[in-house]
Formats: sequence, structure tokens, C-alpha cells
Amino acid sequence: MCVEFSYTHCQSCGMPLEDQSLLGTEIGGECSTDYCLYCYEAGEFKQPHVTFQEMVDMCVSYLQKDGVAAEEARHLLTSFLPSLKRWRKGGMLEPVIIEKEAFQIMGITARTSNADELTAQTKNSNTMVCVL
Repeated sequence: MCVEFSYTHCQSCGMPLEDQSLLGTEIGGECSTDYCLYCYEAGEFKQPHVTFQEMVDMCVSYLQKDGVAAEEARHLLTSFLPSLKRWRKGGMLEPVIIEKEAFQIMGITARTSNADELTAQTKNSNTMVCVL
């Protein structure tokens, strides 16, 4: 029987670790508290030379099987995986750059009902709109 695991997701591929049967193993055979059985076995990564982009490419198909569109899956993975233990660089999250043909932000609205945040100018209207 395995010990309680540290994370709710594999720290390599991001797969939810919902059950101890999904945990990888350490050198002595004990369960890994960080990685899934598909990524980690006997204290080593099963694919030690896989790059970040290759991991994203491999994981997209699994998200598609769960009904997530390929582009959305790729976006989710490139946003989420850098926060995982295997992909962190020097304790810092690796920046993720996603290139898009175009995007437009129409406006951001913030509303408050906190009287301490309302000034004399905003007492009449507690909505602030910021157009970028």
C-alpha cells in the first residue's frame, strides 16, 4: 500500500492522480508521491529525454478523448505543465508564449460594493471600465 501522495496531478504530464494505482514507483518499489505510472518507474522517468513540447504533443490526444478540442487542449497544457515539478526552471515558472494571429479585448469591467473602495467620484457609479 502506498503512502498519501503529495500532489493531485502527475508532476510530469499533469494527469490527475485520483487513485494510488496510478502512482509511479521509486527505486525501492515504493510509490512515487509526485509522478504517475506512465511517466515514472523505478525512480526514473520512462522518457527521460522528452522535451516540454513533446510532452504537450503527447498529452493533447488524451484530452481530445475527453472531449476537449485540440487547440484548447494545447493551450491548457502549455499553460499548466510549466507549473509542474518536472518543467520548472530554477524554482521559477517557465514563461509560456502562445502566438495567435489576432485577438481583441473589448473591455474589462470591475464592480465593487465595498464602501471603503468607493470614492466621492465613484459613489454615483461603482463600475469602472478599462478598454485596452
